[in-house]
Amino acid sequence: GAIYFWSKGSYYFYDCLFYKNWTETDDGGAVGIQSSTSAPFNDVYFINCTFTKNTAGCGTSYSATNSVLYVYGGAIYSVDSDNDIYFYNTIIYGNDGSGTNFDDVYRISGNIYYYYSCIGVSDADGTGTGEGIIQTGAPYYNLPEGTDPLFTDAISDDFTLRSSSPTKNTGCSSCPNSTTAATTDLVGSSRSLSYDMGSYEFQNPAWSGGVDADWTNASNWQTGQVPTSTSDVIITSGSNIPAVTTDVAINSLVIDVGASLTVSNTSGSGTSFAISEDLTVNGTLAIGSDVPLEVTGTGSITFGGSSTTSTADIKVSGTYLLGSNLDLNDLVITGTLTTGSKSIDLSGNLTVTSTLDAGTGTITL
Repeated sequence: GAIYFWSKGSYYFYDCLFYKNWTETDDGGAVGIQSSTSAPFNDVYFINCTFTKNTAGCGTSYSATNSVLYVYGGAIYSVDSDNDIYFYNTIIYGNDGSGTNFDDVYRISGNIYYYYSCIGVSDADGTGTGEGIIQTGAPYYNLPEGTDPLFTDAISDDFTLRSSSPTKNTGCSSCPNSTTAATTDLVGSSRSLSYDMGSYEFQNPAWSGGVDADWTNASNWQTGQVPTSTSDVIITSGSNIPAVTTDVAINSLVIDVGASLTVSNTSGSGTSFAISEDLTVNGTLAIGSDVPLEVTGTGSITFGGSSTTSTADIKVSGTYLLGSNLDLNDLVITGTLTTGSKSIDLSGNLTVTSTLDAGTGTITL
């Protein structure tokens, strides 16, 4: 494997990725923890680590699949009653060992504690010496055993998190037992809000405009990647205002205070700008074309007090709730829009072919 503990000591691992480690015929594909009789007691801490694609007992070369009987703990193996092993904000998933209950973690003896973690298959319940189903309640707050962390592309060894990952914002910064997680992840990106599990903190694609105004230029995005349909996009203020002249489909959009977005698609080019969840505008949203920005799924539409949206055209084809008053040019509703107590002020046209559930607010044309 990668690490074998034998001598007495306390060891801390932050933001580590353990993958494709393996043993030929021994337990513990990534980590084996044992204490010598002359130097017992190992205290081992893993904080914001990821263990995946490790294999215990795969023969003379690496394989993702165990091939040797009675070799356990694809990721972790612990034997000795004097060991205390702690996992915080850690993902252990997709490892392989012999048997059906020992693929990821196997504890013969000693104490194993899981806090705010995502564990695939383990014979330990994470409360010390207990065995059974991993604990999800206080003070452990783990995800249910077997939860898929939804890596971006595990097949290609990309173990960053998708925007839909259940491990997002479910970790701890000040963790139990006076343990503090690091403020940056494996690649140096800042951890924020409720920390994520695993070695990579999910990064929302944020506009930097470092090169030009082209939405499709990856160098204009802080993550170095053009947003996709699963991306939660943040437009921040900068020297280059992003201009969209091509098809765009994203999960959600936030335009920060002082930031701007111009959508210049046209029906002649057949392009569209579609958002499947929330739209939040605290800056400027301008539609310089005859194709409206479209919200297609389920979510909310919120315009902050400093927003400028009077030239914006929006089409609601999904099911949406107003989180604020709207000031728009054109509004088209082919899905459902519920206003509640909020008001709508339009300088252009209102077209409703489905449901506008107007509450106590006003609609001004």
